Amino acid sequence: DFLAEKLSEVCSDVQVEPQLQPLEGELFSTRTVLTGEQARPDIRARGFYRRGQQAFFDIKMLNPNSDSYAAQTTKKVYEQAERNKRALYNERILEVEHGTFAPLIFSVTGGAGPETQVFLKILCDKITRKNK
Repeated sequence: DFLAEKLSEVCSDVQVEPQLQPLEGELFSTRTVLTGEQARPDIRARGFYRRGQQAFFDIKMLNPNSDSYAAQTTKKVYEQAERNKRALYNERILEVEHGTFAPLIFSVTGGAGPETQVFLKILCDKITRKNK
């Protein structure tokens, strides 16, 4: 995985499809939070945003030109995809893993969601500083 490989250059303990800690009766405020074995974000990296803290990422590729998005602007398509990923993972990762979560939304046309753009800027900055 390209992003996991790049994260490994600047973070410690990078893992693809990490298993989350088992739940022990936790209740979440939203019903959409993944609670079973299928709750596996795509990447975990320790120290990306803050030293020692685990950052979790889940990736989605989409085609903003598909018929299902015809009534929405590209910006709205990205924002909705980010909200949907957050609804699945964010609360569990914050409350149980004590980490951070960022949805990484990419377009088949070459674009990226707002949070993905921030992630890529931080990643590129870290790689550049490391290689100086």
